[in-house]
Amino acid sequence: MQIGLIFDWDGVIINSADAHKAAWENLAEQENLYLPKDHFERTFGKRNAEIIPNILNWSSDSDRIEFLSEQKELLYRKNLELGMARILPGVNEFLQQANDQNIPCSVGSSTSRENILAGMDLGNLHKLFASIVSAEDVSEGKPNPEVFLKAANSLNIQPSRCTVFEDSPFGVEAAKSAGMVAVGVFSTSHGNKSLKDADRMVHQLNEISLHELKSFFT
Repeated sequence: MQIGLIFDWDGVIINSADAHKAAWENLAEQENLYLPKDHFERTFGKRNAEIIPNILNWSSDSDRIEFLSEQKELLYRKNLELGMARILPGVNEFLQQANDQNIPCSVGSSTSRENILAGMDLGNLHKLFASIVSAEDVSEGKPNPEVFLKAANSLNIQPSRCTVFEDSPFGVEAAKSAGMVAVGVFSTSHGNKSLKDADRMVHQLNEISLHELKSFFT
């Protein structure tokens, strides 16, 4: 029976932490807003619609939140153009192997679709993903499992037949809540202990074989 693979984006497919962190800092300077030193750790894996009003407390006005969110992502994409991000080691190899074996792959991420498409350009990854579920497609951020359930549906595969690759504890929690296998991808933004609930742990994607992934479902 078919299985599906679902990938968080930032920290799993692309090393973009510096680009995102700098974008928030650029935005705070541009708009003269206070940004706490630990802002990136506190907002990791969250949607802008949650970050701006609830974590950074910058505004509760919906138009202002939308403006700040759009500005932040514009600054992020400028940082991509400046070379502040790269596709992580092992990604192309692993995705190509999945593609060769007709195992469908989806992105399930809290980042915007435009950011994901811009990142795919860095590694010519467009053809290796069957679908993308992004921030625009969900109403609830992780640890709510909505993004992964929608990704499974986009692949037309039961959630119980899907594996999620995540680098954040909220993402692992969301995957487990969706009834999926969770593979934790070690990130410098989080320690190993933060991914303790994952079914398997890797430093890069090609450390796990497709044969091993299939064994989770036998």
